[in-house]
Amino acid sequence: MIEAPCFIDADVVVKRGARIGPYSVLGKHTHVAEDAIVAGAVLWPNAWVDTEARVGAILAGRHCHIGRNVELADGVVLGDKSVITDYSRLEPVSSR
Repeated sequence: MIEAPCFIDADVVVKRGARIGPYSVLGKHTHVAEDAIVAGAVLWPNAWVDTEARVGAILAGRHCHIGRNVELADGVVLGDKSVITDYSRLEPVSSR
């Protein structure tokens, strides 16, 4: 399911059961696996979102790999080539 408005660049793969929420941006050659949810994220080119991952309004650099069943809360920022291992949970660091 793809909900507008969103931007999906060339050669992006969105597998069956995946959901792309509004205001999401998927860069060229990005792959979103089965039953993953991308909700308002900006994923630069060549990102990989694995099965059953839940990705909030994050920013992910080029060539990032988000593992199976990962949860990324709104505000998380991943640099280029970041790898988030399966079953991880990340929240942004709060400034106090």
